[in-house]
Amino acid sequence: MSKTITTRDGRTLRIPTKKEAEHIHAAALLDPDCPPLTEAEAKKINRIGRSGYPNLRLLQDAALLDAEPVKAFRATGTGWESRIVRVLHDWLQTHSPMDA
Repeated sequence: MSKTITTRDGRTLRIPTKKEAEHIHAAALLDPDCPPLTEAEAKKINRIGRSGYPNLRLLQDAALLDAEPVKAFRATGTGWESRIVRVLHDWLQTHSPMDA
């Protein structure tokens, strides 16, 4: 019997059994449009992480932000929080936090 998990937004996802996972993996290896990653590619992805910045340590914090820029970033879709982080990193390249 396969297991299920429930996401934060309430969706229920079924985890494939080991046999199903092996079948999915074998089928994926046959897809010419999506070859498996090389070991070097996999290491690069693991090093970069979610936001695209190597060795980034994430800190969960609460900040009050102006609604207009947050709405603009949210409207760009998935990854909007990472884009805000990227903008902050870029800004810090030419400014001091005391400049704001």
